[in-house]
Amino acid sequence: SDPVLLDALGAAADPDLALLGLVRLAEAQPDAEARRTLLTTLVSAKPLRDRLLGVLGASEALADHLARHPQDWKSLVRYESSDLHPDIAEFERGLADVTDPDSLRVAYRRCLLSI
Repeated sequence: SDPVLLDALGAAADPDLALLGLVRLAEAQPDAEARRTLLTTLVSAKPLRDRLLGVLGASEALADHLARHPQDWKSLVRYESSDLHPDIAEFERGLADVTDPDSLRVAYRRCLLSI
């Protein structure tokens, strides 16, 4: 239990929801090394920590998405302020290649994570 992570969880809109989502995301990682990478990155990278816990504490749907697609947390690893707000062209590129409803849902949620 890292104090930096605990403080960030406490600052989430719904700390309980954020903690539950984080536990689910960690458990969904394919192996111990991936879990370690996730947690180490969360502790060391404040922008990612704030964004991920913000998402997990505000959206059960996006927490569910991350539990089903555990590598998508990496799409939140952005450090430049210009990267924080993707434009419509980025969304269109992200959605252009999907044809079935499930793929469309996954692509849409990945786009939402990047907002």
